[in-house]
Amino acid sequence: MTRNLIILSLIQYTIAFNFFNFGGNSNSGGEEPELDKSAPKTRKTIENPKPYSGFERVTYNSMIKLTNLENYFKLNSQSANYGSGSGQQVVTAQPSQSSGEGFWIVEVGHNQSDKELGEAVKCGDYIQLRHSKTGNYLHSHQHSSPISDQQEVSAFDGVDSGNNWKVHCHPAGEKKETVKEWLREEPIGLVHVDTNKHLTCNEKYKYNHPISGHIEVSAASKSSSDELKWLAQEGIYFSQD
Repeated sequence: MTRNLIILSLIQYTIAFNFFNFGGNSNSGGEEPELDKSAPKTRKTIENPKPYSGFERVTYNSMIKLTNLENYFKLNSQSANYGSGSGQQVVTAQPSQSSGEGFWIVEVGHNQSDKELGEAVKCGDYIQLRHSKTGNYLHSHQHSSPISDQQEVSAFDGVDSGNNWKVHCHPAGEKKETVKEWLREEPIGLVHVDTNKHLTCNEKYKYNHPISGHIEVSAASKSSSDELKWLAQEGIYFSQD
């Protein structure tokens, strides 16, 4: 996939665009997804592009895609609801890089101090992720997820502490001792503040119709697995530089 970068001036800020096809499938009918527990687990690899100079950090109000480090599926949501648990909007992960349903806007956490446009997200910050297409927030609570029976992750149309996720940085190599901010293309974990569970997905927990190819996203207890780690990749990033 070709990734072109265009830089535009916006008052004292700069905005970087990664352009890509906004295609992809959607389930506009709100039909409850079927489950497939037989999906095999495969390890994929991709070459992570180096962020453009000046746009290495994830910043507040950026619109990003999150990629799971273990399987390289993208965090996704759409207009379909769970048929069990909370009945809220489904959150899944899917492999397509071109889907327009995988963008999330990085916002300050519920009841947290305001941040300026372009201010870097720091390791340990509480954030909210708002789905760009539906406006709902990445959310979790003590309902069971439909396939793995872990903690359900949904997209919630309200605002409360269940939307708060703590950014846990996992920098590699020389960056381990120095990184204090969320960096693009560097692994992080998202820890649900209310329940202390970690955002995760696994290819063996797969949906059928009408979202074939999507896998379950849930919140799980801490482990060393790369399934708990995510990369900020495609998107629109702001900078104050």
